[in-house]
Amino acid sequence: MTSSPRQVHLNLLVSGFGTHGGAWLHPSAQGLDPRDLEHYVRIAETAERGTFDALLFADAPALGAGAGAYLGNPFEPITLLAALAARTSHIGLIPTASTTFNEPYNLARFVASLDLISGGRAGWNAVTTSNLDAARNFGLDAHLAHEVRYKRADEFIAVVQQLWHSWERGAVDVMPEQRQQVRPGSVHRIEHAGEIFSVEGALNVPPSPQGRPVQVQAGGSGAGIRLGARYAELVYANAGSLESSRAFLREFKETAASYGRDPEHIAIAPGVVPFVAGTEEEARRVKREIEAGIDVAALLPEAEKRLFVDLSGFDLDAPFPAHLLPDVAEATNSIRTYAELRATLQAGDYTVREALLRVSGGSIHREFVGSVEQFAGELETWFAAGAADGFTLMPPLVPDQLDALVDGVVPILRERGLFREAYEATTLRGHYGIPEPEAPIGRARERVPA
Repeated sequence: MTSSPRQVHLNLLVSGFGTHGGAWLHPSAQGLDPRDLEHYVRIAETAERGTFDALLFADAPALGAGAGAYLGNPFEPITLLAALAARTSHIGLIPTASTTFNEPYNLARFVASLDLISGGRAGWNAVTTSNLDAARNFGLDAHLAHEVRYKRADEFIAVVQQLWHSWERGAVDVMPEQRQQVRPGSVHRIEHAGEIFSVEGALNVPPSPQGRPVQVQAGGSGAGIRLGARYAELVYANAGSLESSRAFLREFKETAASYGRDPEHIAIAPGVVPFVAGTEEEARRVKREIEAGIDVAALLPEAEKRLFVDLSGFDLDAPFPAHLLPDVAEATNSIRTYAELRATLQAGDYTVREALLRVSGGSIHREFVGSVEQFAGELETWFAAGAADGFTLMPPLVPDQLDALVDGVVPILRERGLFREAYEATTLRGHYGIPEPEAPIGRARERVPA
């Protein structure tokens, strides 16, 4: 019996107008309202028509830069995805939630509820959040140090996974004649007493058809890799070059194997921002149109924060002073992201204007500009080279660029045998071929009662 050929996975990162800061000023965005649920329903239905694996919503518990920034994604993602669960049938639903500004029991309950509502299509993207605005919303004058955030995240995820496993499979056994709804002895208190958290449990939400939500993680620093290698089943990574992405995938999976995990049960899906059209020339025109409305000078504070360098006083059309970028070891947060940006800016011939647009105007993730045929080829090249198991597509403008992906790129991938023709499963684990762990993974494994 021959095994099925390996196929690429596709997630969609959802943002109100698109991932580019200038998307809301594009003519096609006029009349769109990100406060309208139907706007997101259309995005979800289009992605489901393209048989994407999942919708992924980024999030931080802060308004962000500028009073108008809230329109990018005005909804708390778990709430929004619960509404989208009722309007979709197959696509996965992955909210982002912070381990720094939540408590394990509540977070485990929220995501497990989404998983149950959706029939087993939920995941949780765990982030530690280095956003100073978020810290100040929770009574802190500064965000927690990198090592403190990751220490908290380690125990936080361990507790959440214990709670998700506090119900055995088949625990719900409704037998009115015996006056019981739950099989005796099938639900367990976790009785967690750790250095940071004390949680008795059990969770008050029974498991969904996929057993427990898929664990997603997005950190790329050394601490982030170690955390993800312990727990993650799906990884949203920052892709720079093909070689750096291949090295990241190899390092991540080797680290996971050192913790006794099966690397085949972990999928790496780096983010990529595609500007695509029928031809490369048309795609370049689309990019110029999206960038046209941006006040480039206003991007300076965000760029300086991400690059750890003072750019004030530089002419926007002067060469970008790449020699001023500090060493990666001096970065205080988002270390892998900074490393990729630094390498990109040092390797390219950027003006200050172009660098600002690259770093703050659009996305810090890898950009691609070209035809749908070229983009399909790029995805195939990276996939075949072992640089990714799939991709988190981040269209700069929705719905236009999402439509171009679903109607232009997906059919090419299908023709090449690289992507599914139709959904073959109804759960997020089924889409990714990731089995449900028999016990919590990572450091939580030994704490589950027999």
